[in-house]
Amino acid sequence: MPLKISKCEVDKENQISSHFRVIILANQSQYSEDVLATLQSFANHFDDLSIGYYFYQNHIDLVAILNNGQQHNILFIVIDAFANLLKSTKSLFEEVTVFSNTINVKDFDYSIVNFIGFQRHLVDIVDISKVESESNFAASLGLLTSDLNKQEPELREQKHLMVDLNVCKQSYFKNVKDALPTGIEPETLIQLVRFSTNSPFLKTIVFNIGNIDLSSSNIAESTMMAECIWYTLEGIKAGPNVIDEHCETTFCTLKEHDIDLEFIYSPIAHKYWARVFDQAEINSYVPCSESEYVEGCQGQISNRLFNKLFNH
Repeated sequence: MPLKISKCEVDKENQISSHFRVIILANQSQYSEDVLATLQSFANHFDDLSIGYYFYQNHIDLVAILNNGQQHNILFIVIDAFANLLKSTKSLFEEVTVFSNTINVKDFDYSIVNFIGFQRHLVDIVDISKVESESNFAASLGLLTSDLNKQEPELREQKHLMVDLNVCKQSYFKNVKDALPTGIEPETLIQLVRFSTNSPFLKTIVFNIGNIDLSSSNIAESTMMAECIWYTLEGIKAGPNVIDEHCETTFCTLKEHDIDLEFIYSPIAHKYWARVFDQAEINSYVPCSESEYVEGCQGQISNRLFNKLFNH
């Protein structure tokens, strides 16, 4: 049975139907139609997931739709050029996480930008320092590939994701103009996008087409975006990773800091969270990895988790 994606209706005030759980937004073009057609050719695992699409006329309408949709439990997947969205979404996206092989600090003028997969030889050292000091997290290509699972706790609390295929190796996507021989594997990008669906806060995923040569055949590029969307749908159907009544609690003492940590483990999601013991608010829990939990039980704490718990 083919994957069902229904056309959305939008009224004059750019209010979009709220009964959809996922809505794909794009300018009507051969490329976006190819992405949808490929997505619909994949196996249908999502009968109980309402999926829609809408071809908007201009970016004023797009921003209005995104803005109106913030109040609903809708994940928007946008297929467009980053350049068309960066200025117009500044008021909507306080923090974004960008998968790209470079860092464009001036272009991404949001309050907080987390860059993942950038290659240091493409980026001014001042920009690297700025991102590493001002963002909530950042990972160069080397750091990303050394341990992919370290990115999962960070992506588990993201709201807005921006994906550029230039983060992957050029050999896979020859029509991505600024891709390089170095980069991540397509499967790695899919896994990173899938990680983001663990977040209960995820609202938007934007796929960049501004650096794709649309005059050529783009089977690899459109297929890749369709695959990313399919695994996003799989994650949305599975539901976010959250703390619930089935979670198990462990207390650990950081002797060097004379601080007690409380770790929460969900046997359903197989995920961990941590907080300082005397901070009782539920929102004080921070997603963490299994390795960080093991370190905590040994009285140690990673730099990442220390910064999340004590420097925010």
